[in-house]
Amino acid sequence: GATGMSLNEIITYERIRRAKQLLTEGEKTVAQIAEELCFASPQYFSYKFSKEVGCPPSQYAEYIRQHEED
Repeated sequence: GATGMSLNEIITYERIRRAKQLLTEGEKTVAQIAEELCFASPQYFSYKFSKEVGCPPSQYAEYIRQHEED
């Protein structure tokens, strides 16, 4: 739930959730996703994504792709 989260944290969480969807679809680059979700830069997006998810977006996308083929 959203208990104890600031509005900012909720927004970031939602953006990361959307980013995961976009990465899973595999049609956009990390830079395009960063831009679409209004992150200041691809580097900042990667930083925030890594903090939330535990790995960089490129690695996440790679992992998803490998496991979809199984």
